[in-house]
Amino acid sequence: MQYQETTLLLCDFIQVWIHQILYQRELYPKGSFEQRKHYDVPVVMSSNPGVCTYVKEFVTSLQPLLEKQQCQLVSLVVLSNTTQQALERYVFQMDYYANVKSTTMADEDIQHYFRACLLKLNVLPSLLSSASLDCTYALGVELVSSGADDFDIGLSNVHTLLDDKHTTWVPGDSTQSSAATTWAQLVPIKTMTMSGLKINTYVMESRRKGKQVAYDST
Repeated sequence: MQYQETTLLLCDFIQVWIHQILYQRELYPKGSFEQRKHYDVPVVMSSNPGVCTYVKEFVTSLQPLLEKQQCQLVSLVVLSNTTQQALERYVFQMDYYANVKSTTMADEDIQHYFRACLLKLNVLPSLLSSASLDCTYALGVELVSSGADDFDIGLSNVHTLLDDKHTTWVPGDSTQSSAATTWAQLVPIKTMTMSGLKINTYVMESRRKGKQVAYDST
């Protein structure tokens, strides 16, 4: 399988991964999601056209970064609407072993990893404390280390970073990066190893999360 085909599979999976988190953490009403099947596993996907378009455009914009092995991680940060502080940070991290042009793994083997990750993601809420009901979220990317200022990059319509794909990006809020918040715990979700590529998925929970939930409930 050519590496470009692998990146298409990764983009498809990241899109499903994001929708599961949006549902589980009730960032949108649960009634606005539909039951579907992906990789032979029951999943939920938002039925809201605006949400679907936003997530799809974000994931589509990742593909050139993945193809060039410039994407170090993708993150979904759950933020308090009250304080805009990060409460949870879901991470899809990629480590590249070499300049990979192809992979020896079959499509079925890769999808087996994806199934296992989704199943683990389904039980994740039982391992985390409840989130505030008044939350929003931010999607972001961190590039492969090219400087201390290359933290999260969010999708926006301000300026073009990738001219060849006409992708519009702006520097994201560095306060949402891994190093900017004191995290109470890191919960591993799944590690996936492919030819020349290792993927770690995990969630980080803020030390301030419990205080925020208490504050919002008063």
